[in-house]
Amino acid sequence: MLHHDFPCTSEISRKFHTPFLSDLYTDLMAEQDRIDQLEQRIDQLTALVASLLPESNLASDASSGEEGPEPVEDEGVTEDDISMAATRGGPTAQEFAAYFDGFDFPNFSGGEITPYFSRTRGGVSNSVPPKHLWPNFIQTVVVLQHLRQVLGRPITLASTYRSPDYNRAVGGASQSEHVKFRAIDFQVSGLLPAQVAQVLRSLRGKVFLNPATNKSFTFRGGIGVYATFVHVDTRPNESNWVG
Repeated sequence: MLHHDFPCTSEISRKFHTPFLSDLYTDLMAEQDRIDQLEQRIDQLTALVASLLPESNLASDASSGEEGPEPVEDEGVTEDDISMAATRGGPTAQEFAAYFDGFDFPNFSGGEITPYFSRTRGGVSNSVPPKHLWPNFIQTVVVLQHLRQVLGRPITLASTYRSPDYNRAVGGASQSEHVKFRAIDFQVSGLLPAQVAQVLRSLRGKVFLNPATNKSFTFRGGIGVYATFVHVDTRPNESNWVG
Protein backbone atom coordinates (compact mmCIF):
# COMPACT_ATOMS: atom_id res chain seq x y z
CA MET A 1 0.00 0.00 0.00
CA LEU A 2 1.38 3.41 -0.97
CA HIS A 3 1.17 6.16 1.60
CA HIS A 4 2.96 9.48 1.58
CA ASP A 5 3.27 12.14 4.27
CA PHE A 6 2.09 15.17 2.33
CA PRO A 7 2.17 18.63 3.91
CA CYS A 8 -1.20 20.12 4.72
CA THR A 9 -3.07 22.22 2.15
CA SER A 10 -2.60 25.49 4.01
CA GLU A 11 1.16 24.93 4.18
CA ILE A 12 1.32 24.31 0.43
CA SER A 13 -0.64 27.48 -0.29
CA ARG A 14 1.52 29.50 2.08
CA LYS A 15 4.79 28.30 0.52
CA PHE A 16 3.89 28.46 -3.14
CA HIS A 17 1.01 30.98 -3.22
CA THR A 18 -0.91 28.98 -5.81
CA PRO A 19 -4.18 27.04 -5.62
CA PHE A 20 -2.87 24.53 -8.18
CA LEU A 21 -0.75 22.55 -5.71
CA SER A 22 -3.53 22.63 -3.15
CA ASP A 23 -5.94 21.12 -5.68
CA LEU A 24 -3.33 18.51 -6.63
CA TYR A 25 -2.90 17.53 -2.98
CA THR A 26 -6.67 17.13 -2.58
CA ASP A 27 -6.82 14.94 -5.69
CA LEU A 28 -3.96 12.76 -4.43
CA MET A 29 -5.69 12.21 -1.09
CA ALA A 30 -8.91 11.23 -2.85
CA GLU A 31 -6.98 8.79 -5.03
CA GLN A 32 -5.33 7.23 -1.96
CA ASP A 33 -8.79 6.64 -0.43
CA ARG A 34 -9.90 4.89 -3.62
CA ILE A 35 -6.78 2.68 -3.55
CA ASP A 36 -7.45 1.71 0.07
CA GLN A 37 -11.05 0.80 -0.75
CA LEU A 38 -9.92 -1.24 -3.75
CA GLU A 39 -7.39 -3.23 -1.68
CA GLN A 40 -10.08 -4.02 0.89
CA ARG A 41 -12.37 -5.23 -1.90
CA ILE A 42 -9.57 -7.43 -3.32
CA ASP A 43 -9.10 -9.05 0.10
CA GLN A 44 -12.85 -9.76 0.29
CA LEU A 45 -12.95 -11.25 -3.21
CA THR A 46 -9.87 -13.39 -2.54
CA ALA A 47 -11.52 -14.90 0.52
CA LEU A 48 -14.75 -15.48 -1.44
CA VAL A 49 -12.99 -17.23 -4.32
CA ALA A 50 -11.09 -19.46 -1.88
CA SER A 51 -14.35 -20.53 -0.25
CA LEU A 52 -15.96 -21.39 -3.60
CA LEU A 53 -13.14 -23.40 -5.17
CA PRO A 54 -13.90 -27.12 -5.51
CA GLU A 55 -12.02 -29.74 -3.52
CA SER A 56 -10.13 -30.78 -6.66
CA ASN A 57 -7.98 -27.66 -6.30
CA LEU A 58 -6.48 -29.24 -3.21
CA ALA A 59 -5.38 -32.38 -5.02
CA SER A 60 -1.88 -33.75 -4.63
CA ASP A 61 0.95 -33.19 -7.06
CA ALA A 62 2.31 -36.66 -7.80
CA SER A 63 5.58 -35.39 -9.22
CA SER A 64 6.48 -33.48 -6.07
CA GLY A 65 5.50 -36.02 -3.46
CA GLU A 66 3.66 -33.31 -1.54
CA GLU A 67 -0.01 -32.54 -1.09
CA GLY A 68 -2.32 -29.76 -0.12
CA PRO A 69 -4.43 -29.46 3.00
CA GLU A 70 -7.66 -31.42 3.14
CA PRO A 71 -10.90 -29.40 3.07
CA VAL A 72 -11.84 -27.70 6.32
CA GLU A 73 -15.11 -29.62 6.50
CA ASP A 74 -14.02 -32.66 8.51
CA GLU A 75 -16.06 -35.03 10.61
CA GLY A 76 -15.43 -33.20 13.85
CA VAL A 77 -14.21 -34.47 17.21
CA THR A 78 -16.38 -36.59 19.48
CA GLU A 79 -16.11 -37.10 23.22
CA ASP A 80 -14.84 -40.61 22.49
CA ASP A 81 -12.03 -39.14 20.38
CA ILE A 82 -10.98 -36.88 23.24
CA SER A 83 -11.11 -39.71 25.76
CA MET A 84 -9.02 -41.95 23.53
CA ALA A 85 -6.42 -39.21 23.06
CA ALA A 86 -6.20 -38.70 26.81
CA THR A 87 -5.54 -42.39 27.44
CA ARG A 88 -2.79 -42.79 24.85
CA GLY A 89 -0.25 -41.36 27.22
CA GLY A 90 1.16 -38.92 24.68
CA PRO A 91 1.47 -35.15 25.00
CA THR A 92 -1.65 -33.04 25.07
CA ALA A 93 -2.62 -30.10 22.88
CA GLN A 94 -2.43 -27.85 25.93
CA GLU A 95 1.16 -28.93 26.54
CA PHE A 96 2.11 -28.14 22.98
CA ALA A 97 0.38 -24.75 23.11
CA ALA A 98 2.31 -23.85 26.26
CA TYR A 99 5.57 -25.02 24.67
CA PHE A 100 4.92 -23.02 21.50
CA ASP A 101 3.84 -19.84 23.28
CA GLY A 102 7.04 -19.98 25.31
CA PHE A 103 8.93 -18.79 22.22
CA ASP A 104 6.87 -15.57 22.01
CA PHE A 105 6.34 -15.43 18.25
CA PRO A 106 4.82 -12.00 17.53
CA ASN A 107 2.18 -13.19 15.08
CA PHE A 108 1.46 -16.84 15.88
CA SER A 109 0.07 -18.61 18.93
CA GLY A 110 -0.32 -22.18 20.09
CA GLY A 111 -4.08 -21.75 20.20
CA GLU A 112 -4.32 -21.34 16.43
CA ILE A 113 -2.26 -24.49 15.79
CA THR A 114 -3.70 -27.08 18.16
CA PRO A 115 -7.22 -27.37 16.64
CA TYR A 116 -5.69 -29.10 13.63
CA PHE A 117 -4.50 -31.93 15.87
CA SER A 118 -8.15 -32.90 16.40
CA ARG A 119 -9.15 -33.22 12.75
CA THR A 120 -10.92 -36.42 11.68
CA ARG A 121 -11.23 -37.97 8.22
CA GLY A 122 -12.87 -41.27 7.31
CA GLY A 123 -13.10 -42.24 10.96
CA VAL A 124 -9.37 -41.62 11.49
CA SER A 125 -8.39 -38.89 13.94
CA ASN A 126 -5.27 -36.81 13.80
CA SER A 127 -3.20 -36.49 16.99
CA VAL A 128 -0.82 -34.26 18.90
CA PRO A 129 2.68 -34.71 17.41
CA PRO A 130 5.32 -36.53 19.49
CA LYS A 131 7.46 -34.19 21.57
CA HIS A 132 10.67 -35.04 19.75
CA LEU A 133 9.19 -33.48 16.59
CA TRP A 134 8.24 -30.17 18.19
CA PRO A 135 11.57 -28.41 17.46
CA ASN A 136 11.05 -29.19 13.74
CA PHE A 137 7.90 -27.09 13.73
CA ILE A 138 9.53 -24.21 15.59
CA GLN A 139 12.19 -24.09 12.89
CA THR A 140 9.58 -23.74 10.15
CA VAL A 141 7.66 -21.10 12.10
CA VAL A 142 10.87 -19.08 12.42
CA VAL A 143 10.95 -18.82 8.62
CA LEU A 144 7.22 -18.09 8.42
CA GLN A 145 7.48 -15.38 11.07
CA HIS A 146 10.24 -13.69 9.07
CA LEU A 147 8.06 -13.89 5.95
CA ARG A 148 5.19 -12.35 7.92
CA GLN A 149 7.37 -9.41 8.88
CA VAL A 150 8.61 -8.95 5.31
CA LEU A 151 5.11 -9.01 3.82
CA GLY A 152 3.41 -7.06 6.59
CA ARG A 153 0.20 -9.02 6.05
CA PRO A 154 -1.73 -11.56 8.16
CA ILE A 155 -0.95 -15.25 7.60
CA THR A 156 -3.53 -17.99 8.15
CA LEU A 157 -2.29 -21.52 8.88
CA ALA A 158 -4.23 -24.21 6.99
CA SER A 159 -2.33 -27.44 7.66
CA THR A 160 0.45 -28.46 10.05
CA TYR A 161 1.09 -31.87 11.64
CA ARG A 162 -0.45 -35.09 10.31
CA SER A 163 -0.05 -38.38 12.10
CA PRO A 164 0.91 -41.27 9.79
CA ASP A 165 -2.60 -42.76 9.99
CA TYR A 166 -4.29 -39.44 9.41
CA ASN A 167 -1.92 -38.61 6.56
CA ARG A 168 -2.95 -41.83 4.81
CA ALA A 169 -6.62 -41.06 5.45
CA VAL A 170 -6.35 -37.69 3.67
CA GLY A 171 -4.33 -39.14 0.79
CA GLY A 172 -1.05 -37.53 1.77
CA ALA A 173 2.31 -38.52 0.33
CA SER A 174 4.03 -41.30 2.27
CA GLN A 175 7.10 -39.15 2.88
CA SER A 176 5.14 -35.98 3.57
CA GLU A 177 6.97 -33.30 5.52
CA HIS A 178 3.71 -32.81 7.44
CA VAL A 179 4.30 -36.17 9.14
CA LYS A 180 7.71 -34.89 10.25
CA PHE A 181 6.02 -31.77 11.66
CA ARG A 182 8.16 -29.39 9.65
CA ALA A 183 5.64 -28.36 6.97
CA ILE A 184 2.99 -25.65 6.99
CA ASP A 185 0.34 -24.86 4.39
CA PHE A 186 -0.78 -21.26 4.70
CA GLN A 187 -2.53 -18.30 3.08
CA VAL A 188 -1.60 -14.61 3.05
CA SER A 189 -4.34 -12.01 3.05
CA GLY A 190 -4.48 -9.98 -0.15
CA LEU A 191 -1.71 -11.80 -2.03
CA LEU A 192 -1.74 -14.58 -4.61
CA PRO A 193 0.10 -17.80 -3.71
CA ALA A 194 2.57 -17.23 -6.56
CA GLN A 195 3.43 -13.78 -5.18
CA VAL A 196 3.99 -15.19 -1.71
CA ALA A 197 6.14 -18.04 -3.02
CA GLN A 198 8.34 -15.60 -4.93
CA VAL A 199 9.14 -13.71 -1.73
CA LEU A 200 9.61 -16.97 0.16
CA ARG A 201 12.12 -18.22 -2.40
CA SER A 202 14.11 -15.01 -1.93
CA LEU A 203 14.71 -16.06 1.68
CA ARG A 204 16.61 -19.19 0.66
CA GLY A 205 20.21 -19.09 1.79
CA LYS A 206 19.36 -16.90 4.76
CA VAL A 207 20.62 -18.12 8.14
CA PHE A 208 18.13 -18.32 11.00
CA LEU A 209 18.31 -19.40 14.63
CA ASN A 210 16.02 -22.17 15.86
CA PRO A 211 15.30 -21.15 19.47
CA ALA A 212 14.10 -24.68 20.29
CA THR A 213 17.57 -26.12 19.69
CA ASN A 214 19.64 -22.92 19.97
CA LYS A 215 21.24 -23.88 16.66
CA SER A 216 21.44 -21.91 13.43
CA PHE A 217 20.19 -23.28 10.12
CA THR A 218 20.18 -22.16 6.51
CA PHE A 219 16.73 -22.09 4.96
CA ARG A 220 16.42 -24.02 1.71
CA GLY A 221 13.34 -26.21 2.03
CA GLY A 222 10.30 -27.06 -0.03
CA ILE A 223 8.00 -24.43 -1.51
CA GLY A 224 4.79 -25.52 -3.21
CA VAL A 225 2.33 -23.20 -4.96
CA TYR A 226 -1.36 -24.16 -5.06
CA ALA A 227 -4.53 -22.42 -6.16
CA THR A 228 -5.36 -20.98 -2.75
CA PHE A 229 -2.34 -21.55 -0.52
CA VAL A 230 1.43 -22.00 -0.25
CA HIS A 231 3.31 -24.94 1.26
CA VAL A 232 6.62 -24.39 3.05
CA ASP A 233 8.86 -26.82 4.89
CA THR A 234 12.40 -26.82 6.22
CA ARG A 235 13.83 -29.95 4.64
CA PRO A 236 17.59 -29.58 4.12
CA ASN A 237 17.36 -29.35 0.32
CA GLU A 238 15.50 -27.13 -2.11
CA SER A 239 12.31 -28.38 -3.76
CA ASN A 240 9.80 -26.42 -5.84
CA TRP A 241 6.48 -27.49 -7.33
CA VAL A 242 3.07 -26.25 -8.47
CA GLY A 243 0.00 -28.19 -7.36
